[in-house]
Amino acid sequence: RRLFGAHVNGRRAVGEVGSSGNGSRKRGIGMPADLRVIVPNRHGAALEVFDAVAAAGVNLDGMCGDLRRGERWGYIHVLTEDPKGARVAIERAGFEVDAEQRVELVEVEDRPGTIADALRPFRDAGRNISVLYMASNTRVVIGSEDMLEERSGRKMGDI
Repeated sequence: RRLFGAHVNGRRAVGEVGSSGNGSRKRGIGMPADLRVIVPNRHGAALEVFDAVAAAGVNLDGMCGDLRRGERWGYIHVLTEDPKGARVAIERAGFEVDAEQRVELVEVEDRPGTIADALRPFRDAGRNISVLYMASNTRVVIGSEDMLEERSGRKMGDI
């Protein structure tokens, strides 16, 4: 096992990275959550998601999207410290949150190689990355499969 360190919202968050992936890893303080939102491929759909979250007063610290021309559905990932509030707002607006997971939020310097440095402990611990994107203020959002929380209900593949 190996220690990792990151700054989360100005506080030092230190945890233990284990290779078992069985949840024995200690969670850092203030760890935010990533929500994956399914959005239809139609004009204004992404805006509706962000309008709903803003109207609920929920702050987002990061986001990314995979919205492809010609596809029926796309995904938006949002990073927040209020996943329950974001989920309620998004679902009330008629969208599905199909995945939620705690993620590591790692501050990196704006220079070549720092993202690779942030990913190295995950590789060394045998943890598979499930989500990866940039957040505000040169922070990298990293989620691994062992951090994913299953949600009951139908999945897009079941339809």
